[in-house]
Amino acid sequence: MGIPGDIVSILAPAERVLVAFHSSRIFGPRFIFPAHVFATDERVIFRLPGLIRRDYEDYRYEDISNVRFHKGIFAGNIEFRVRFLSDPFIITGVNNGEAQAFVRAVQVGVRRRFYGTFGPIAGEIMQPPQPRQHWWNQLLEYSG
Repeated sequence: MGIPGDIVSILAPAERVLVAFHSSRIFGPRFIFPAHVFATDERVIFRLPGLIRRDYEDYRYEDISNVRFHKGIFAGNIEFRVRFLSDPFIITGVNNGEAQAFVRAVQVGVRRRFYGTFGPIAGEIMQPPQPRQHWWNQLLEYSG
Protein backbone atom coordinates (compact mmCIF):
# COMPACT_ATOMS: atom_id res chain seq x y z
CA MET A 1 0.00 0.00 0.00
CA GLY A 2 1.39 3.38 -0.95
CA ILE A 3 1.43 6.32 1.42
CA PRO A 4 -1.32 8.81 0.52
CA GLY A 5 -0.37 12.45 0.00
CA ASP A 6 -2.49 13.69 2.89
CA ILE A 7 -0.54 11.44 5.27
CA VAL A 8 2.78 12.60 3.84
CA SER A 9 1.68 16.21 4.46
CA ILE A 10 1.11 15.64 8.21
CA LEU A 11 4.40 13.83 8.84
CA ALA A 12 7.26 15.62 10.58
CA PRO A 13 10.29 16.38 8.34
CA ALA A 14 12.35 13.36 9.47
CA GLU A 15 9.39 11.07 10.21
CA ARG A 16 8.87 8.01 8.03
CA VAL A 17 6.09 5.45 7.70
CA LEU A 18 7.19 1.94 8.68
CA VAL A 19 3.96 -0.04 8.31
CA ALA A 20 0.65 0.81 6.62
CA PHE A 21 -2.51 -1.25 6.21
CA HIS A 22 -6.26 -0.95 5.75
CA SER A 23 -8.53 -2.18 8.52
CA SER A 24 -12.19 -3.02 8.16
CA ARG A 25 -13.10 -2.41 11.82
CA ILE A 26 -11.53 -0.75 14.83
CA PHE A 27 -13.19 -0.91 18.23
CA GLY A 28 -12.13 1.41 20.99
CA PRO A 29 -13.01 4.76 22.47
CA ARG A 30 -15.13 5.20 19.37
CA PHE A 31 -16.23 2.77 16.68
CA ILE A 32 -14.32 3.33 13.44
CA PHE A 33 -15.44 1.73 10.21
CA PRO A 34 -13.10 1.34 8.03
CA ALA A 35 -9.75 3.07 8.54
CA HIS A 36 -6.18 3.17 7.33
CA VAL A 37 -3.56 2.57 9.99
CA PHE A 38 0.02 3.84 9.79
CA ALA A 39 2.89 3.15 12.18
CA THR A 40 5.68 5.68 11.80
CA ASP A 41 8.91 5.93 13.73
CA GLU A 42 7.24 8.55 15.98
CA ARG A 43 3.56 7.58 16.37
CA VAL A 44 0.53 5.55 15.25
CA ILE A 45 -1.85 7.38 12.89
CA PHE A 46 -5.45 6.43 12.10
CA ARG A 47 -6.84 7.91 8.89
CA LEU A 48 -10.58 7.94 9.44
CA PRO A 49 -13.19 8.07 6.68
CA GLY A 50 -15.63 10.91 6.39
CA LEU A 51 -18.32 12.07 4.00
CA ILE A 52 -16.95 15.57 3.48
CA ARG A 53 -13.45 15.47 4.91
CA ARG A 54 -11.06 12.93 6.36
CA ASP A 55 -10.20 12.93 10.01
CA TYR A 56 -6.98 11.82 11.69
CA GLU A 57 -6.11 10.54 15.13
CA ASP A 58 -2.55 9.97 16.22
CA TYR A 59 -1.00 8.53 19.36
CA ARG A 60 2.65 9.03 20.23
CA TYR A 61 4.62 6.05 21.47
CA GLU A 62 5.07 7.77 24.84
CA ASP A 63 1.29 7.40 25.34
CA ILE A 64 1.01 3.74 24.29
CA SER A 65 1.34 1.38 27.23
CA ASN A 66 0.81 -2.06 25.68
CA VAL A 67 0.34 -3.76 22.32
CA ARG A 68 -0.71 -7.38 21.69
CA PHE A 69 -1.33 -9.54 18.67
CA HIS A 70 -3.93 -12.31 18.74
CA LYS A 71 -3.08 -14.56 15.79
CA GLY A 72 -5.80 -16.28 13.79
CA ILE A 73 -5.57 -18.75 10.93
CA PHE A 74 -5.41 -16.10 8.19
CA ALA A 75 -6.05 -12.87 10.03
CA GLY A 76 -5.62 -11.69 13.58
CA ASN A 77 -6.55 -8.94 15.96
CA ILE A 78 -4.30 -6.21 17.31
CA GLU A 79 -5.04 -4.76 20.73
CA PHE A 80 -3.22 -1.77 22.13
CA ARG A 81 -3.79 0.49 25.06
CA VAL A 82 -3.26 4.20 25.27
CA ARG A 83 -2.37 5.44 28.75
CA PHE A 84 -5.11 8.02 29.16
CA LEU A 85 -8.00 6.12 27.56
CA SER A 86 -9.96 3.49 29.45
CA ASP A 87 -10.84 1.25 26.51
CA PRO A 88 -8.20 -0.47 24.39
CA PHE A 89 -8.13 -0.16 20.62
CA ILE A 90 -8.93 -3.48 18.95
CA ILE A 91 -8.17 -3.69 15.25
CA THR A 92 -9.85 -6.77 13.81
CA GLY A 93 -9.31 -8.82 10.69
CA VAL A 94 -5.73 -7.78 9.96
CA ASN A 95 -3.57 -10.00 7.77
CA ASN A 96 -1.17 -11.91 10.06
CA GLY A 97 1.95 -10.60 8.28
CA GLU A 98 0.81 -6.97 8.40
CA ALA A 99 -0.29 -7.34 12.02
CA GLN A 100 3.06 -8.78 13.10
CA ALA A 101 4.94 -5.98 11.30
CA PHE A 102 2.70 -3.37 12.94
CA VAL A 103 3.08 -4.85 16.43
CA ARG A 104 6.86 -5.06 16.01
CA ALA A 105 7.03 -1.42 14.86
CA VAL A 106 4.94 -0.25 17.82
CA GLN A 107 6.96 -2.34 20.30
CA VAL A 108 10.22 -0.93 18.96
CA GLY A 109 8.80 2.61 19.10
CA VAL A 110 7.60 2.20 22.69
CA ARG A 111 10.92 0.68 23.79
CA ARG A 112 12.92 3.41 22.13
CA ARG A 113 10.83 6.06 23.87
CA PHE A 114 11.23 4.28 27.19
CA TYR A 115 14.92 3.31 26.98
CA GLY A 116 16.18 6.04 24.66
CA THR A 117 17.50 5.85 21.13
CA PHE A 118 19.96 3.06 21.83
CA GLY A 119 17.67 0.99 24.03
CA PRO A 120 16.88 -2.70 23.57
CA ILE A 121 14.91 -3.78 20.54
CA ALA A 122 12.51 -6.75 20.46
CA GLY A 123 14.55 -9.93 20.37
CA GLU A 124 17.65 -8.47 22.02
CA ILE A 125 18.72 -9.80 25.37
CA MET A 126 19.06 -7.15 28.03
CA GLN A 127 22.12 -7.39 30.25
CA PRO A 128 21.53 -6.72 33.95
CA PRO A 129 23.14 -3.53 35.21
CA GLN A 130 26.60 -3.99 36.65
CA PRO A 131 26.97 -3.22 40.35
CA ARG A 132 28.54 0.14 40.95
CA GLN A 133 31.99 0.08 42.48
CA HIS A 134 32.59 2.43 45.33
CA TRP A 135 35.63 4.67 45.27
CA TRP A 136 37.31 2.72 48.08
CA ASN A 137 37.09 -0.55 46.09
CA GLN A 138 38.67 1.19 43.14
CA LEU A 139 41.40 2.55 45.43
CA LEU A 140 42.11 -0.90 46.84
CA GLU A 141 42.33 -2.40 43.32
CA TYR A 142 44.64 0.41 42.23
CA SER A 143 46.96 0.14 45.24
CA GLY A 144 47.00 -3.67 45.31
